[in-house]
Order: sequence, then structure tokens, then C-alpha cells
Amino acid sequence: MDIYYLKQDRTPHLSHLVEQLGLVDKQPFTVDLNWQCDAVLNSFLRSLAAPGSPSPNTWRAYAEQLSLFFRFLIKREKTWRNASSEDWMVYYRLRRIQPGSLQISSSSWNVFAAALRRFYEWAKQEGHLKYVPFDYTTKLSPGPYPNQTSHILSTNLKERTRRKDIKYMTEHDFLEIYLPRIMATKEGLRNALFVRLLFRTGLRAQEAATIKLSMLPDPDSIFFKDLNTCPLTVLGKGNKERTVRVPKSWLRDVRRYIEWDRADAINRRRASRLKRSADINDEDFLFLTSLGRPATYSAFYKMMRVAGDGSGFSFKAHPHMLRHSYAIYTLSGMIRHMLARQTVPIHSRSEAYKRMVYDPLRVLSRLMGHASVMTTFIYLDYVDEITDMIDISNDCEGFEIDERALSGEQTE
Repeated sequence: MDIYYLKQDRTPHLSHLVEQLGLVDKQPFTVDLNWQCDAVLNSFLRSLAAPGSPSPNTWRAYAEQLSLFFRFLIKREKTWRNASSEDWMVYYRLRRIQPGSLQISSSSWNVFAAALRRFYEWAKQEGHLKYVPFDYTTKLSPGPYPNQTSHILSTNLKERTRRKDIKYMTEHDFLEIYLPRIMATKEGLRNALFVRLLFRTGLRAQEAATIKLSMLPDPDSIFFKDLNTCPLTVLGKGNKERTVRVPKSWLRDVRRYIEWDRADAINRRRASRLKRSADINDEDFLFLTSLGRPATYSAFYKMMRVAGDGSGFSFKAHPHMLRHSYAIYTLSGMIRHMLARQTVPIHSRSEAYKRMVYDPLRVLSRLMGHASVMTTFIYLDYVDEITDMIDISNDCEGFEIDERALSGEQTE
């Protein structure tokens, strides 16, 4: 059973059919070896385009995990309709316990568990099954207030995971070791701008890869006078818009990339391509390949991993590591800023109130695009480690957050 994905910008000739069938861009669908469709499974994949899972990345992950499991069932001469708890237990031992190329991490297993639970609960609700092949359990979860708990319905599919230590890159390692190696790669200027953006803003790599020219603010605008950063609004996780602060120095360096490397890539593509309407839309993306196509997350991931492998680090460099670095340095800076302000006299009630309710964790949570501040708490454990490594007031580009951003006010 193979997974395919609908890309409307690659199939403009099918736009009428896509609209008639009610399909969604980037929607996955399945076809078996005999080019037959499982109507029920494809109906489920269509149902994923809902508020509970609005991200195409979630659709893709669920589709791929279910496809692998259903292939496993076929080898056991079964289908998803007659699968039992014994089947997924055997699958668990194969994917988690038995060593080999098929072994996956506990977090990857839990993605599969979430996909399987959602599929079978949907199938039962739609009347395709009477029973689901797993059991439910009730567990206590801490509530939003002290000494408050709530009961959550869970399944025996999910594996309990230990929290791993966060891997992050110090500013010295980034500027003195990693960034020069990035500059030495093919498309070095583009790649350096990409990693600097992650390190200085905390953007997710997918968010950064999909930035368009029309989204970039003008660093010389009068609206951003006397500020070190400008607001950049991106489409984040779950298709939610969020605003991050981008250093003006980075925006000015982007101009060089747009005028030089990026312009050359567009000219190269226009000289060699077959003219198609979809090509025009592609050219609005900020980060392009040398052939003028939008650069992909996977290409950036591979580039960053290769550059890190040659840097002598004890860890594997990856895009999310730079997001962690931003969070730790920024939280440290905001805490230092908050403590320094305690000695400054208060001249108004509003100022006193702002100082009283100001919470660096909540500000960072908003900057990071976290759905819950509980996710942001993990960075508190690492603040002391970098206290002696950072001097925010002397940082020419990085973790200095504009005064209004530090106070929790919106600057855009």
C-alpha cells in the first residue's frame, strides 16, 4: 500500500477535478499494488483536514505510519478490519525492541499510536467496526492550578517516554565553528542566512523554509526606528499565524542574497524551464535552490547535518537544535533584564502592574509559538548553564529583544 500526496501547484490541469471531489492541497491518499483504493482509509485521510489536525505534516505522518502497519498486517494475512491487540503487540516488538533497521524511537512509536487510535476510533464512529483492537486506561494529569488534577482517557498503545536532555549550540560554537562551515557549503550565503534565522528567532525550520518575499519587513522603515528588530509574521504549526522578531542586520544581509545568488537562480531557471503557471508562484519563496526551485526542509536538514559532522561536535547538528539555543539564550536574557529592572524606580501604577505580572516564560512561550506555557518550562533547567556565556547588551545581532517585546507588549 503506497502513499501519494496531492500537490495542486504541480497539477494545475486537474484543478477542476480536485475542486469537484472536494480534495485538499497536500492531502495524502493510498493506492495498493493493484492500483485499487481503500475507500474507507482514504475517507479517513480526508477527515484529517479538520481542527483537530490542521497541519499537512500531521496528515503525512499519520498516513505513513498507518501504511507501514497495514503492510505488516498483509504479511500476517490480515487487514485492518480483523486486526487484534496481538497484532500491534507483535508490531511493537518488531519496531521498538528487536534491534535492526526497523527499530524506531519511543516518540516515533507514539506518533504511530496516535495515528492508530484516531483511525480506529473514527472507523468505529462511522460504523465500519464494532470494536477497537486496544484497551483504554484512565490516568491523572496535573491541572492548570496547584493541587488540581484531571482524568484523561488514554490507551495501552502509548509508550511512556523519558524526557531527554535538550541539545543546544552555544553562541561561540555557532559563530566561530558552525557558521563558517555553513558558509563553505554550496549555496553558502543562502544556507548561512537560513541557520542565522533559526538561531536568532527560534523559528521552526519548516516555518523558515516557507517564508516569502512579500512577508519580509523593511528594516529601514520609520515604523521600526530605534528598534534592533522588525516583526515577521509566519504561518506556524497548526496553520496558526505568529510573529517573531527578526534582527535588522539579517534583513539587510538578505537583500544581498536577493540581489545576487537568488536573482542568478531565477534567471537560470527562466532560461532553461518550460513555462508553466506554477513556476511564477514558486519564485515568491525567499530561499531557492541554484535552479530556482523552492528549497525544501529535507535539503536544509541534510546540509546542516553534514556541516555539523565536520565541526567536531559531540552531538548531531539539526535545525531544531538552533531553536532550543534561541529559547535558552532569550529566556536567560529576559530573566536578567527583569532582575535588573527591580532596582529602577516605579513612576506610575501601570508600570508597577506591568512589572508585577511580567513573566519571561509566557513571553518566550508566545515568541516560540507554544500552545502551552508548560512546554516552555523545560528551558528553565538550562538557563544557569549559559549565564556566563552571554552578554545581551553587547550582542550586535542576536538575543537583544526590543524593550517593548521584553515587557510583553506587542511591537507590531
